[in-house]
Amino acid sequence: MRLNSPATAIHPDGRGGLPVQTPDGTLRAEHVVLALPPALAVEYIDFGNTLPAGLLRLARATPVWMGAVAKVVAPYPSAFWRERGLAGAAFSRT
Repeated sequence: MRLNSPATAIHPDGRGGLPVQTPDGTLRAEHVVLALPPALAVEYIDFGNTLPAGLLRLARATPVWMGAVAKVVAPYPSAFWRERGLAGAAFSRT
């Protein structure tokens, strides 16, 4: 994980890796988690021609309205929280 090192370009290398360019140099990753809304990601990060046109249209059309809120989606093998009667959403002020 790199903090305070914004990605400026992400171009898959064709070998399963993701070179991520930052102001401090190039990092290599298998996966990248972007901590900004889709519309801002496609505006400020150069993805080359790697994103499908439909995804670009959707990202650009996604409103940027929750500036101070971070959203994360995490996949799990099963929805274990449902067995406890929970919804699967969590909120924190921390």
